[in-house]
Amino acid sequence: MNRLSDRVVARLQADMQRPDLNGTRYRVLGYLARGGMGSVWLAEDSLLERRVALKVLDLAAPADDLKVRLLQEARILAGLEHPGIVPVHDAGTLGDGRAFYCMKYVEGKTLAQPIGNLSLPDKLRVVERIAEPLAFAHARGFIHRDLKPARSEER
Repeated sequence: MNRLSDRVVARLQADMQRPDLNGTRYRVLGYLARGGMGSVWLAEDSLLERRVALKVLDLAAPADDLKVRLLQEARILAGLEHPGIVPVHDAGTLGDGRAFYCMKYVEGKTLAQPIGNLSLPDKLRVVERIAEPLAFAHARGFIHRDLKPARSEER
């Protein structure tokens, strides 16, 4: 019997967590990443006809505590208006009871991708671009506790 590769197993696990967006204005386009409380999905907002990112609690997550934390995270982000902080557009509860929030979909590179070709001054400018919105949030009493150079389970 052949074993499934780690990549195939991870993909199957992600598909099991695929949110049921029936009754919402969103349609899943694909999986993006995992976070501490759930997964992030690329979706289409059918009302505004744009791509968005949806952060959705995992099915196996203890509902009440994490649901409150996820919606609190959405409120905090929504209140931090800064060009370096991804804006939140919507939040709510899916039909299966899982909380979600919708944010701007930002395409780009992660820090895990090679930056070795950059000069030291350019590398410092990258660090400064990351530190500035973090300092903005920190000055308002919020601390980002999950900063990492790559998306979780980056593919």
